[in-house]
Amino acid sequence: MYVNDKPTCCVTHDLVEEVSWTNPALFRANGKPKLYDVLYYLGFHVKFNTYSKNVSKHKNTLIRSSEDSERCYYTKVYKGTVRKAIKNVINGETDYYNHQLHHLADEYQKHEVLQPENLSKYVCEEDLLWVRDFGGTAKSSDCILSEEI
Repeated sequence: MYVNDKPTCCVTHDLVEEVSWTNPALFRANGKPKLYDVLYYLGFHVKFNTYSKNVSKHKNTLIRSSEDSERCYYTKVYKGTVRKAIKNVINGETDYYNHQLHHLADEYQKHEVLQPENLSKYVCEEDLLWVRDFGGTAKSSDCILSEEI
């Protein structure tokens, strides 16, 4: 998907949690993920100087499980647009490539919503619902089945 000619990106809060633990000194503060730092790392175009940061938060979003296409679950997701790839950082100033996107851009287009690999670490079996109960089919490629802002 694209917004204003920019490819979109979307991740679950569970993935943000998982990534934040890969480097707690960089990605965690006061026991919580540093959300916008993690999203920037994951390729989001984050505008740090604005209130919304160019990222929308969607609570209670029903998404299809990446592990089982017949199951789905409710979670919080973050949506935005993919930033450009970093060329280099000199004296704290970041220089971006003009026509090269972040390396996860293709993954966002392929999967729609990035989720952790080991979903059972974050979602209990009893919280996994059947897609068919919401009018979806296992063959559908739609990852987001419904969302609440």
